[in-house]
Amino acid sequence: MSITRVEWDENKRLKVLAKHGVDFKIVQNVFYGDRFVNYREARYEDEVRERFTGEFKGNYYSGIIAPKSSSLVRLITAREAGSDDTALYIKMKKENYHGSQ
Repeated sequence: MSITRVEWDENKRLKVLAKHGVDFKIVQNVFYGDRFVNYREARYEDEVRERFTGEFKGNYYSGIIAPKSSSLVRLITAREAGSDDTALYIKMKKENYHGSQ
């Protein structure tokens, strides 16, 4: 998956910013380049969603995306990655794992 666009619901962005202190405007950067892994595909109603963990400027983020095409994802939610998610991301990157990319 070569992401060139990330979209989100602005009301959801503001809720996540207030609750987790994480701004989608920053998190979107993990999708540009080779700085994220996606895994654990699930369905929500009629939409495919995937869990992701990524890194941008030394900060790790985890959350949920809904892939819309090979170049577009919708960011559902995000937070700072916990130690388990960060360790999994580092391990997967060392193994050159790219999930659905």
